[in-house]
Amino acid sequence: MTINFNSPNYLPNSEQRLEHLRRIINGRPVAILVAGPSISELEERIGELSQADICYFGMNNFFVQENHILKKIGKHFSLLVEAVDNTNKSFSLVFNRIIDFLDRSEDNMLVSSFTNFKISGPNFDFQKFLHKYNNKLLSPCGVYDRTVPNDAQPLHLIHGNSLSWLIYLAIIGKASKISLFGADGYTKNENTKKTYYRSEEYGTMPQKQLMNNTDKGFNPVVPLSLQNIYKTYDLKPIPILNCSEVSFLTPFPKVSYDDAFNFLLGIKHTQEISDLRIPTASIIIPTPVDDEKLKNTLKNIAEQSYSNYETVIVQKSSDFLDAMKKAISSAKGKYVFYCPPDNSYPDIHWINSCLEILENRPQISLVCGLPKNTERPWPKKKFIYYWLKKKNFFPPNMLCVRKQVLEKFLLETDIVRANTEFENWLNFSLFFNMSGYLPAFIPTTIAKHDRTSEDDESLDNYRRQVNDYKNRLIFKKTSHHFRDGDGNILPGKFYLSIFLLYGLAEKVNSRLPLSLHTYLNIAKNIVRKFYQK
Repeated sequence: MTINFNSPNYLPNSEQRLEHLRRIINGRPVAILVAGPSISELEERIGELSQADICYFGMNNFFVQENHILKKIGKHFSLLVEAVDNTNKSFSLVFNRIIDFLDRSEDNMLVSSFTNFKISGPNFDFQKFLHKYNNKLLSPCGVYDRTVPNDAQPLHLIHGNSLSWLIYLAIIGKASKISLFGADGYTKNENTKKTYYRSEEYGTMPQKQLMNNTDKGFNPVVPLSLQNIYKTYDLKPIPILNCSEVSFLTPFPKVSYDDAFNFLLGIKHTQEISDLRIPTASIIIPTPVDDEKLKNTLKNIAEQSYSNYETVIVQKSSDFLDAMKKAISSAKGKYVFYCPPDNSYPDIHWINSCLEILENRPQISLVCGLPKNTERPWPKKKFIYYWLKKKNFFPPNMLCVRKQVLEKFLLETDIVRANTEFENWLNFSLFFNMSGYLPAFIPTTIAKHDRTSEDDESLDNYRRQVNDYKNRLIFKKTSHHFRDGDGNILPGKFYLSIFLLYGLAEKVNSRLPLSLHTYLNIAKNIVRKFYQK
């Protein structure tokens, strides 16, 4: 299919503008300079790159890095991404510097949106601006659709932050490699002045906003975008390194300054450089008898869009819990997947999707995949009522669990040791739900659950235990407390009225005329008050 650049959301002749971007980069390495405090070392050592043919990209208050870093070696930024002003500086001041940037005789480029161009004031003549700078301007369209860019929307980019767009444009512009400097994401320093490089000049942003940009606007979004870009533009993946040992950005290897410089100078290849990231996820794989199955499983996992994981291969044993104890104790990740022999993840974004939920929703302790066309369980705290009715369990090959939660309900000695692997996973589901921890569910394409190890006797026993817990709740022999991922008690409790009426009420609610919804709510409250008395 031919790529279509004729969208009304783009500037005219956008395909030619991209060609201009590629001429600027000219197949060179791209160094992206951001404003995290770790970039201070680059200010001290930039002279080591003075003879290197590198294309530099900047963003927002770019003049700070240009004046204090690039000026030392007589270089300028070749491309800027300018978002809406998010510092204490007025946009008009930044805009004047942008005009100075575009007026330079050297070849360079400004990337922003139509909206940003118009922020500079009511007297600003956009058409005159467009005519004067023409090919120096590029205006992608930011959207929340996670399928972009694609052939029909090649310059639609997923909303993220300025850094993510700089990376995308370097790839589309056919850079040979990319190194990030100052890409810390955020810091844990309570002094906001220390969250930015030269904050008195660059300005600051609230720490909470930086964390939000990192955990929601960068880490889960970038792996998806890169897959879409490589496919749409028919490009091979290029090496990208993050020269920040303190960074909270997870998609790319974190490296030392020495290694980043050797990478840019062509002295070292990525295979020779140590990745300093601590894995966010650990994938436990029991060793199968057939080595070919293990190779296939590892190959499949390697195709995932998320890269900051480790595989923990454990010798399969007759004592399942002992084997899992060894595996979990050696796992470095905060989140654990269990990948049985010959299992696979057909959805290449499976790991990324799970971690996006667990990293951003601290009340959720487990993510479970739902095969497509499967009934969706009741959400959040209402899941306990669904579980008591359905008596279902979490298939182990469809799970991602917080490590401390998995340890608590799979390995703790006060839980009765079961005889088989299947019984142990049933126990995990039982105690996870009885203890009030919350799951989340995402529809996905996932390998079919292997039911050969399941046995009716274990399932019957599991269902009896669920029934017993249900009866104790109904007759107030026990209390149910909801908990977050750290085990802290959350507001809320078990209501018999919800257990009895939720599913029915939802069906009635969907078919009931709006005028009768009030009466349905009154009926719910009457039942709830009766139960409380």
